[in-house]
Amino acid sequence: MRVLLALRRSGPPYVKRPTDLFRALLVTSGAITKKVDRLATAGYAERLPDPTHGGGFLVHLTKKGLQVVENAIDHLADHSVLAPAMEQFSPDERKRGIDFVLRVLSQLESTVGKLDDAEEPAPTRLNGMKRRSA
Repeated sequence: MRVLLALRRSGPPYVKRPTDLFRALLVTSGAITKKVDRLATAGYAERLPDPTHGGGFLVHLTKKGLQVVENAIDHLADHSVLAPAMEQFSPDERKRGIDFVLRVLSQLESTVGKLDDAEEPAPTRLNGMKRRSA
């Protein structure tokens, strides 16, 4: 479900690189491979060739997968402790709020990837001990 939700948060066309998924979900690349295999077998996701990476692929949320995610989101919204509070808002206000939160989560996930790609600082020596610079 976490992979499906991450793909849903990315917005249309609901596609992410496996690297983006494992960084966003804080799991190993092997774990993402297994999860994508299971999702593809169930018809919830599919692998597409990555035009920017020769042998790579992209993970795409299928219509069936999107429906499962939407149903789960609706169920959680209707049965969570937030449900009574959400009833205070109009349907349009709820939609705008959800859209905003999804954009924020998507930006946070992409920021994590950019931080991981940045070069780490060179180690320094302090009092004879090897330490990482701040």
